[in-house]
Amino acid sequence: MRAEAVAEAGGRIIAVGRKAEVMKRRGPTTQLIDLKGRTMLPGFVDAHGHVMMGGLQALSANLLAPPDGEVRDIASLQQVVREWLAANAAVVSKVNLIVGFGYDNATLAEQRHPTRDELDRISRDVPILLVHQSGHIIAVNSKAIEVAGISADTPDPQGGVIVRRPGSREPNVSSRSWRRFRS
Repeated sequence: MRAEAVAEAGGRIIAVGRKAEVMKRRGPTTQLIDLKGRTMLPGFVDAHGHVMMGGLQALSANLLAPPDGEVRDIASLQQVVREWLAANAAVVSKVNLIVGFGYDNATLAEQRHPTRDELDRISRDVPILLVHQSGHIIAVNSKAIEVAGISADTPDPQGGVIVRRPGSREPNVSSRSWRRFRS
């Protein structure tokens, strides 16, 4: 049976079923809403969702580790991005951005994030933005750092860190907050 009606009281669903049965709960102040054959779904509250990441993942280079991807180390990450770039050259040319999703420094043989120099070996002319599997960290090349206006003088964003080259203030590649890239 497909539900024909829903009754709610005090913010809680109190009845679902055939219209005749549910309408027995109707009171003098009941508000009726006719959905005109459309489907009603309950409200979903997600206090920490990454819904956007599903779309991003579908449109970008797959940087996941096996068995979901092929990335095992920095060299294979570079290769996957190069292959994605070749297969998506027209889109990259149009949007001027290379995007990858799903790398995880903990699964890379090197046990670290890729550096800007390693990403520059893929492209120095087009910004590269690689999103960590968590969605909370990015790795970028020099062009992306330039486009974002990040320099040695740029302070760390509130709640985040711009990883610097060892012994300097020069941005290296990854950030734990990518607010600057979203504006």
